Amino acid sequence: MSDNTSFSGEYIFSVVCGLTSVYLIERSAPRTHPLIKFFLIPLGVTYLILLVVNTIAPNFNKSTRKFKNYITDRTENNINSMGYIQIFPPLFAILVIFIILLYNRNFDQHKK
Repeated sequence: MSDNTSFSGEYIFSVVCGLTSVYLIERSAPRTHPLIKFFLIPLGVTYLILLVVNTIAPNFNKSTRKFKNYITDRTENNINSMGYIQIFPPLFAILVIFIILLYNRNFDQHKK
C-alpha cells in the first residue's frame, strides 16, 4: 500500500466528519432524498475535509502516528509495571467457565 491509501489519522477524521454530517442532516432535514443524504453530502464532506487537512496540516498523519505510539507505549508500560500480567489468563478462563455455568443454569436454586 502506498502512503496515500493507508488507513491514517486524517482518514479517520474525515470519515467521522462525514458521519457527523449525515447525523446533522438527518436531524435537521429528515425528508431529504436518501441518495443525497447518505451518499453525496458525506462523500463531499469527507473529500473536502481531506483536502483542507492536507493543505493546512500536511504533517497531520505524522502527529497522529506519534500520538498513537505514545498511547501504546504508555499503556504497555502501565500493564508491565502492574506485574499482574501472569494472572490475567487464568482469571479470564475462570470468567468464561462462570459465564458458561450461568448460561446452563447450573446455579439455579429451584431446578425442576
